[in-house]
Amino acid sequence: MMIIFFQGRLIKAWEINTEFNFVDFIDGAWDEGNNCNSYNDPIIEEKISMRAKNVAPSYRCPYSIEQCTNSQQKYGQYAKLLLHPYCLIASEE
Repeated sequence: MMIIFFQGRLIKAWEINTEFNFVDFIDGAWDEGNNCNSYNDPIIEEKISMRAKNVAPSYRCPYSIEQCTNSQQKYGQYAKLLLHPYCLIASEE
């Protein structure tokens, strides 16, 4: 942050030091179709699973195994903290 005096007034302003690109941070793990949800309540889990199957019978979680594999590599040792177990065990065959 820069602090500038202009006409006797203190002005605080942000200064860009480096370029920032969201592409470096947003990936397939942000997609709940790949990094699946789980619920502690088995009744809720079953209802949501059945609803998903009714809406999209061919849907499987993870939707994109490639995205899970990329996320496993990207996050390394932190993957187990960030990715759903289904995404962790997904591998391209």
